[in-house]
Amino acid sequence: MTIIIIYRPSLGAMSSIAEPIFLDENREWRSKATGAGFLGNQKNTYSLEFAIKSINENSFHKHNILVGIDSDMEVPNSFLKEFDNVKIFKSSYVCNETEAKAHHRSSNVTREMINSLHDDEMICYNWITDLMAIKDWDKYIYEAIEKYGKEGYVYAPSWIEVIKGLKDDITFENIWVKWRERCCHALSFPLADNGIITQSEIDNYVSVAKGFNNGIVIENTNDRIYGYYNAICVLNEKAKKNIVKLGYHWEILFDNNFSLSLGMKKCVVTNSFVIHIDKGAYKEDL
Repeated sequence: MTIIIIYRPSLGAMSSIAEPIFLDENREWRSKATGAGFLGNQKNTYSLEFAIKSINENSFHKHNILVGIDSDMEVPNSFLKEFDNVKIFKSSYVCNETEAKAHHRSSNVTREMINSLHDDEMICYNWITDLMAIKDWDKYIYEAIEKYGKEGYVYAPSWIEVIKGLKDDITFENIWVKWRERCCHALSFPLADNGIITQSEIDNYVSVAKGFNNGIVIENTNDRIYGYYNAICVLNEKAKKNIVKLGYHWEILFDNNFSLSLGMKKCVVTNSFVIHIDKGAYKEDL
């Protein structure tokens, strides 16, 4: 499987750097026009590396990882070379000033990456840079693919969001019923008062959560009751047929169209987990 990650450094609050940029020898993003740096953006490269490391360490199988960057981004030849399964894909798309830049850029580089890959391979698209794979997430996806096949389904892991203010104990009932009221598209993970999440806490959460609905929920891709629209695994031939126009909320349109246009279903694998987490909040152990 090839995992597709779209990467552009963030300014925070879901806002990215708009102007042409380059990555210097200190791993700081700078303006091509002025050479000025962008305060605090070093953590963006660390977050990307954290996401890749989590995939490599927590996957049952080894996967190819394709990192997509925009045409106005320059990176050194050494960028991500510490990972032997990572390749950089540079988009040919040039964004103009009248477009919603972030959405046009991400949708187009995704389209170009999908079109560059073989029809018969499985891809996992929309893996974001602050998404952590949880151990053996892919093993359960592959087991579901063996059972249901590649033609009529896309496959989604159970998506976990970190939520403040959850004071109840971690129980199966809280995870799959009560706490789902807090986050419509995902499971909720309680964030401690110290703002830290340890690996042992994640392991305990997953051990409690496993087994919902015998490991599988089938729904329409446009339902998103249990399955989110990120980190979706699908046969690339189907992804190519499903390409949608550039623009705002393209990810949702892309997800919708698997059911609305291609008649496919989403298989949500409830024993497979990924967690949306800031690298600064994660600790391997205290």
